[in-house]
Amino acid sequence: MGKEIRRIPSDWEHPKYKKEEIKYDWQKDAYHPLYDEDYDSACKQWYEEAANFKGDGICRWYHEYNGDPPDQAYYRNRKWTKEEAIYYQVYETVSEGTPVTPAFATKEELINYLIENGDYWDQKRGNDGWERKSAEFFVNSARARSMVVIKSEEGITIKTPRDGI
Repeated sequence: MGKEIRRIPSDWEHPKYKKEEIKYDWQKDAYHPLYDEDYDSACKQWYEEAANFKGDGICRWYHEYNGDPPDQAYYRNRKWTKEEAIYYQVYETVSEGTPVTPAFATKEELINYLIENGDYWDQKRGNDGWERKSAEFFVNSARARSMVVIKSEEGITIKTPRDGI
């Protein structure tokens, strides 16, 4: 759980909650969480694994072992190739995944955005942008944990991706 960079097509627009899906005020104009996979591919993989499942001595059925089949609400309805996925966008992955930056054509543009603005959560909290070293480390790593807690003789320190973890 944390943040990751997803490769997306230049015309991809991550969906927001539809009016009929909204149950809570915070969902208005909010992105709908999605895994980084299309629904058809996720189903194909799940059903292939289910067909080959022989039981593990504890679980008799595949859904007991690996959960229910994919829920279409949490997967992209669009499939794309690696050749189409040329843009970079930061996603939080505490949920299935929602964007926390705009999409960019280059890593350098994404790094500069993080330096100038931080991500959407930083902006909501009133934080400044990231230091260059932290932004470059994150973008080149392509993922980071939400936070790391460090206990030392001096006390407890909490570090986040903007701190270069």
